Amino acid sequence: MKKLIFTAVLILTGLVIYSQPDCEGQRTAIHELNPIQRIALNDLILEYVQSQINPDYDPNGTFPNNLIQMKYDIVAEHTDYGQGGTEWHNFDEYFFEWHRDYIAGLEQFILDKEDCPLCPDFVPLPYWDITRPLSTEFWNQMVPEFDGAFLFDAVSIDPIHDGTASFKSDAMRTWGDYVVTSDDCGEYEDIDDFASFIQGWHGQVHNEMGGAMRSTSATAGTSVFWLYHAFVDEKYYCYQQLCQCPEADINSSQGLCDYCFDFSESLNTDAISVELIDANGNQVQVSLDENNCIPLDGLPYNSTYTVDVQAVNSSMTDNIACENAFQSFNFIVPTPPFRKFPCFGVDVTQSSTRFTVDNTGDSRYFNISNVETNTGATQTVSNSLFIASGQSAEIQLQNSFATANNHLVISSNGESISVNYVQN
Repeated sequence: MKKLIFTAVLILTGLVIYSQPDCEGQRTAIHELNPIQRIALNDLILEYVQSQINPDYDPNGTFPNNLIQMKYDIVAEHTDYGQGGTEWHNFDEYFFEWHRDYIAGLEQFILDKEDCPLCPDFVPLPYWDITRPLSTEFWNQMVPEFDGAFLFDAVSIDPIHDGTASFKSDAMRTWGDYVVTSDDCGEYEDIDDFASFIQGWHGQVHNEMGGAMRSTSATAGTSVFWLYHAFVDEKYYCYQQLCQCPEADINSSQGLCDYCFDFSESLNTDAISVELIDANGNQVQVSLDENNCIPLDGLPYNSTYTVDVQAVNSSMTDNIACENAFQSFNFIVPTPPFRKFPCFGVDVTQSSTRFTVDNTGDSRYFNISNVETNTGATQTVSNSLFIASGQSAEIQLQNSFATANNHLVISSNGESISVNYVQN
């Protein structure tokens, strides 16, 4: 069941109780800025949304390109130039992802401003805490051509309330918050389920503020839109932080031939990266095989290594605090006790001049030669033939020797076997 939004009022004391958050977001509330900062931020937002003209805008053209909302490229982008922007207003995680990227465009614009000593204070973009009235510096602030214009919503083709862009709600109006806590990890089936709820919940403010904030095609031309979506993005950030950060719970085991990892207990992990460091601090090129193992047969015996393993949730790349979940391991490459090459295993079966080579050892590259037993004359059959562990390869001797006694030599990294056969 979805968590209910409510504000409990204690009649006797007059106090309002809100749930306490488990997550501290990454943004600053606009109410923590001083009036000079708020004015500067408002001006930057409006400068940004008017910074690019939509080349398809034509006031004398056809709908929707004739609407004033289509004049500025950044504003028009919010509805895919009047087509609705349905893909990023659907009820799934893309609603969060698209709007986060949309905000990032403004943040980059602010960072790129020269001679702007206040600009570093505005990245990440501050948010409007909707439990407090919108600061007056942002009230009814929008693209100048919107203010007082008779606006149609390019999506619904309906006038915005009485047709003007001015906000309709009281300037002191506040809205209840939805505080994201660790309980939400069990309240929702997945991030899409959570996004669906927040997408519906966030629409209340858009609709009840009215005016240009109500219009999907005009709303990005108001400065409060960006501050409000920074607030919504905090909900996404906190859900990621509490419910989606990768957690590395990795077990390791060592054999004669490999060093293996078990990632089955790691949470929120869809990829693993491995870094192998030798005793001198140098990184060694390595990759895990299909069994999540590091093959040891190419490493010097008795050498010491450190393995840094990172559990990754690839959807967390835009949430820096969620990117890293590390564990480190140390091991010594063992000296095989029974034979020199315990990791090399090959079974060969023959049918005339056709051979099947089954690799019963580690995945590796093989060199295969045909040798005339009496003279030692050698013919290369294959160089660097890769056969994965447990897989097989077919070898056809195209130009076999005329003599009856031959042997096939299969070698890899100094290990080899010789298979005698009779050429018919």
